[in-house]
Amino acid sequence: MEKIMRKYPEFLADIAAQNTQLLIKRGMDEKQAVEIGCEVAEFFRNHWGGVSIYVPKACKFEQSVRDREIFEEFNGYNKDKICRKYDISYRHFYTIINSARLALRAKPARVKTGVFQS
Repeated sequence: MEKIMRKYPEFLADIAAQNTQLLIKRGMDEKQAVEIGCEVAEFFRNHWGGVSIYVPKACKFEQSVRDREIFEEFNGYNKDKICRKYDISYRHFYTIINSARLALRAKPARVKTGVFQS
């Protein structure tokens, strides 16, 4: 297997190696982890081979998760604690809170279809 991996394209070899290390870290024995790591790399090769792929860093996604956490943690009195925890300014804090409130107001109410309401 190691001999084959030396001739494998760098990206696919890295996928196999990273998956192998993750599985070992989670307690799987090395032989099985190597097999699964290679299977994952082969899946990528067969599924995505020949296609140019851009892998986004997903900064916006991470930021939206953080912003949701900030909104959920805010109780009206803990602005200072939240700003220190997330290393943000008061101004940015209020931008996040106000955006979340606007988004909540903009969501249409769920309507049950087929049910009579009195």
